[in-house]
Amino acid sequence: MEPGLDYAKAAAAADGQRVTTEVIERVATLVSDAWLKVAARLHFEQDDIVYFQTENNTAAARASKMLTIWAVSACQLFYFLLHLHTLGANFSGL
Repeated sequence: MEPGLDYAKAAAAADGQRVTTEVIERVATLVSDAWLKVAARLHFEQDDIVYFQTENNTAAARASKMLTIWAVSACQLFYFLLHLHTLGANFSGL
């Protein structure tokens, strides 16, 4: 987060702005041929990648599952950091 960013305003702006299934499906279609590279860039572990491969029959389905999990994780991280900030955590070293 940028110095001086109003975390309350950031939270209010993000509230209700979830990534929809439609958006995930569109992006999954775009990245389906390179989903393994995308998984690596999103820092998924090998066991996660194996899970995507074994539980989903197509590259698009694998990409969709991966992006769904990543989107939920990113949202959870944002709110976790926001909560820490409200408790007085200092992120200047990040």
